[in-house]
Amino acid sequence: MSKTRFTMEFLNGIKSSGIPNHRLKLTVGCPVMLMRNIDHANGLCNGTRLTVTHLWKSKIVATVI
Repeated sequence: MSKTRFTMEFLNGIKSSGIPNHRLKLTVGCPVMLMRNIDHANGLCNGTRLTVTHLWKSKIVATVI
């Protein structure tokens, strides 16, 4: 699996209705849904549901539900 890194400007520029910008509070075990296509070949596309498994300062690890 290839590792893709996004620039801070790109990540800060993502806007989604109904979700306040920079106010996301995640915990291990919470379900999340992808809002952008990340890796279509590996099934990481819009609407994919994941469960957060690890949280670091600048990294989120999740598994597909």
